[in-house]
Amino acid sequence: MIKKLPAVAGEVSGDVFCGLTMAQHDPSGDVVFLHRNHLKLTGDSKVENFDPRLKKVFGNAVPSQRAISEDGYPDPAIWTHLVSFREDSPRSEYIIQKHGAMNRFTGMQRCFGGRELHRNPHFDTQEFTHLSFAGLELRLRQFAMSAAKLQVKIGKLST
Repeated sequence: MIKKLPAVAGEVSGDVFCGLTMAQHDPSGDVVFLHRNHLKLTGDSKVENFDPRLKKVFGNAVPSQRAISEDGYPDPAIWTHLVSFREDSPRSEYIIQKHGAMNRFTGMQRCFGGRELHRNPHFDTQEFTHLSFAGLELRLRQFAMSAAKLQVKIGKLST
């Protein structure tokens, strides 16, 4: 049994935390799995799977194209912070909420963790740059872009 509760990876923008990934731990408490399901890697800048529930929060403005990251990859880097529940806190304080926020790359975004989870005294916040797996997201984004280019190339060959 894994005793450590899942952590939340995401980004802090201004005063708002937007959790986009669940982080699971191994039996010794180390992060072993990052489940980036809220904003999947596509290697493409088109936004196709916009969540219609966000229209209630933000109106009808739905982006059709993502802004390209400064590093040139179409999928945004979203892992700036890891927010983990403190083991000395009562489990009744482990509350993960959902909310909507504006994302600089995708526009409207569903988030979880709570807007101010990174300030909650029952959670520890770490910058991803200080973690042993800090370069993982960049590598995954590189793979996604390479795969998207291969799909285009294969599509051109088959027509």
